[in-house]
Parts: sequence; C-alpha cells; structure tokens
Amino acid sequence: MTSSDRAGVGCLGSVLSALVFLVGLAVFLVVLVLVAGVFMAAIVVALVALGIHRLMLALSPRYRDRRQAHGAFQPTTRVIETTARVIDSTKPKRPE
Repeated sequence: MTSSDRAGVGCLGSVLSALVFLVGLAVFLVVLVLVAGVFMAAIVVALVALGIHRLMLALSPRYRDRRQAHGAFQPTTRVIETTARVIDSTKPKRPE
C-alpha cells in the first residue's frame, strides 16, 4: 500500500463531511422558510379579518349598532377588576 492510496480515503471523508453539512444547511433553510411563511400567512389573515371588520363597521349601520350594544371587547379591564376583587376579598377585615 502506498501513500497515495491512503490520501483517497481522507478526501472521501472531507467530501462526506461537506455533503452532510450541505444537507443540514438545506434542511435548516427549508424549515426557516416554512416557519416564516406560516408567520406571514397568519399576519395576512389577521389583516384581512381586521379589514373586513372595518369594512362592516363602515358599511352596515346594523353592525355598528350591534357592536355598540355589546360594548367593546376589553379583556384586560375584566382581568384587572377580577384581580382587585380577589385581592380585596383576601384582606382581613378591620373592626369598626
């Protein structure tokens, strides 16, 4: 066995290593593009829903009236009020 025979095996290892790296990079990029695509699709759907809502508010008086009758959706106000009520209920009562 000569030294030139052994050099071929080392070259094959480098080629396989580069091939594995390239396949890994390709898989990473495909996953990255898919995640970005799903994120962008969600943003587009949200913007379309918001646009339809605004259009309905602008065109339909009945939709506006129904919206005003139910009140605005304010989950943070409800959470704050509920939390304050729970905190007040756990405080000890002072004798008067």
